[in-house]
Amino acid sequence: MNFIEEKTQAKKVIKMITPTSPNRCVLEAGDLVFFYIIEQNVLYLTLADRRYPRRAAFKYLEELAQAFYAEYGNAVLTFTRPYSAVAFDSKLERIRSNYIDPQGATLSRINNNLQDIHNVMVQNIQDVLQRGEKMSRMEGKSQQMLTDSNLMKKYARYTNILAKYRAMLPLVAIAFVVILVLYLRFFK
Repeated sequence: MNFIEEKTQAKKVIKMITPTSPNRCVLEAGDLVFFYIIEQNVLYLTLADRRYPRRAAFKYLEELAQAFYAEYGNAVLTFTRPYSAVAFDSKLERIRSNYIDPQGATLSRINNNLQDIHNVMVQNIQDVLQRGEKMSRMEGKSQQMLTDSNLMKKYARYTNILAKYRAMLPLVAIAFVVILVLYLRFFK
């Protein structure tokens, strides 16, 4: 089929669709297949080779419908002239390029997903390493605090003993003087 025949076939398909037509359908036309979906009263139609996976075709149409609705919403109902949505062509081409080769697109998505997973895992490993370093620093600080607290405990004991001796020193001095006076008085 050439482009003119394909265009003629597409016009026939569009004329066949009525309000009672199913929302999703596959129509065969020789070696080619028309896929369409109807969402929000808008018809999305694509033509593909018979070998093209149905799931990929409908996924393409669904993504196209979501992007189109996000861009125009219900404004489609107010379009009065053909090509009112011509600005959507760049998005259409971007979406279409993702589905031209379904196996390649699938591999590309898988590779992108694997790359994303790899990046997340690398980030997780870096986070774990940073946590390990922080834990090591915290362990070092806690060891230092334990050493410092043991040292403080020794100094506290020493200070308490000195404070007791200082408190007792005047009593000892008085007792010594009393004993000395008694000794000098009675034994000399």
